[in-house]
Amino acid sequence: MSLASLRRQLDPVSRYVVPSEEIEVNRRLHWSIIIGPFFIALGALFVAGYLTGQLGTRGGTVNEVIWLAALGFVGRLIWRVAQWNGDRFIVTGRRIMLVTGVFQRRVAMMPLQRVTDMTYHRSVPGRIFGWGTFVIESAGQDQALRTIDRLPSPDELYQTVCLLMFGSDHQGPPPRLVRADPDLEHELDAPNVE
Repeated sequence: MSLASLRRQLDPVSRYVVPSEEIEVNRRLHWSIIIGPFFIALGALFVAGYLTGQLGTRGGTVNEVIWLAALGFVGRLIWRVAQWNGDRFIVTGRRIMLVTGVFQRRVAMMPLQRVTDMTYHRSVPGRIFGWGTFVIESAGQDQALRTIDRLPSPDELYQTVCLLMFGSDHQGPPPRLVRADPDLEHELDAPNVE
């Protein structure tokens, strides 16, 4: 077994990419996915602590049930973190993929050539916390990949996907993606020296 094939087997993403493809984007979904379960588990632990403190030793079996319920919420948090850690948004030069699942992996894929329309949406919370949603349309009726929610750095991802879909007349390395930031305006006005 060669080093390249061993590396390919150990990498959780490369097993879904054919050898002739190069991965352009490999991102986890935004961390905000696990915020809700985190605060629910934290609240459950505080409530369990408070209730068992109020009931004291006379709580007996009720205390055990309270703590089992709180541990159920902690287990749910652990599950959601495991999902978040394994889920990936992948873009190659040929296709867009969303890999999801912990024990059973699901790979939803759409070739870039079949994409007929892509909608990019950022809600107010998404603008505050830095995530966005892509809705991808194709000519086919049944789509394996349609909505990708909670993508981090969506402006950069959108530009990268558009560059891959439409190509570039620019010769040489891909152009640097620049965010519209008032603090960086002086860099935009500076002449580009190559």
